[in-house]
Amino acid sequence: MIAQQPETSAAQTSYTDGPHQLNLPDAVSQQLAVLKDSMYPSQREWAVVSLAKADWHAQPDALRALLAACREDPAATVRAACVRSFVRMQAKTPDVLKTIRSLKSDPDSRVKLEVEQALQSFAVVPATGMSHVASPDLTGKSR
Repeated sequence: MIAQQPETSAAQTSYTDGPHQLNLPDAVSQQLAVLKDSMYPSQREWAVVSLAKADWHAQPDALRALLAACREDPAATVRAACVRSFVRMQAKTPDVLKTIRSLKSDPDSRVKLEVEQALQSFAVVPATGMSHVASPDLTGKSR
């Protein structure tokens, strides 16, 4: 009698990234591969948008991949899409906020705009001051 190997579900695939091996739905694992390996920024951007639909609580690799792409991708459109995706995913984690703040000095204005909008959406007060809070008139002059 030959021992049969358990069948792999068509909806599951194995994804290896470093020392970790996880079972992720095919769509997510394919998008992770596109984000990591595609030489075309438009394909990586598509992967980011698709990964933003994943439940990052159940599939933390999706969030980790977006964080890495946000910090390291050479294409500004991909970095901007990552920032937008964090808002869409409502992923207001310390790592996400740190990464978003680090992009305030990004050389591309599209990324800076997404960063500003993300910080407003997450209701994060800028580190340089409280520019979003009305300040009292300390001059004593009436308006």
